Amino acid sequence: MKAVDGCESIEEVKAVAAELLKQGKGKGPNREDLTLYRDAWLLGYELMLRVSDLRSIKYDDIEGDHLVLTQQKTGKSTKVRLTNAAKRIIAARREANPNHVYLLQLDSHRSKGKPVSRSKLHEEISYAGKKLKLHLSTHSMRKSKPKIGYDNGKGEDITVISKALGHKSLASTLHYIGAEQRKVDAFSDKYSIEDLL
Repeated sequence: MKAVDGCESIEEVKAVAAELLKQGKGKGPNREDLTLYRDAWLLGYELMLRVSDLRSIKYDDIEGDHLVLTQQKTGKSTKVRLTNAAKRIIAARREANPNHVYLLQLDSHRSKGKPVSRSKLHEEISYAGKKLKLHLSTHSMRKSKPKIGYDNGKGEDITVISKALGHKSLASTLHYIGAEQRKVDAFSDKYSIEDLL
């Protein structure tokens, strides 16, 4: 099974968001129906949370400029900085859905009062990826920002990226963001002394 990718650039992240918004068109008059998957994608990118944690965010988990929650996978408490983009998405969702408990809550008859399902998020993101010729899933939301930060040549500190993801080792982070053979090859070529020979 092929591993899913993270986006390679901010432009790709934006393209996925635009595609998810297009997919939302025609699903109903409620703003939530039109923007839910786009908002989930962008929040997943901004906050770098596992989808299980992203889905479980309640408005009560927001404390000023941070989101404070207990990670479902590890059971550890974590404090995540809310970027300005995340704050704007949260404010718009709260304004449009003042009675919601969950940030990504549904109002459909079968799912009323529950957060969007992992499977539906996967379906929408995967479909948007196919339309854009990208191999994406819900995990791509979490992988994209670290991958872009590490790969774009600005030299983002791998230890900072690792801490932001909550990884225990740098090796896990490097594997996670896809520091593949091409990075190793590029490193070897960059510091070669071939011009002396």
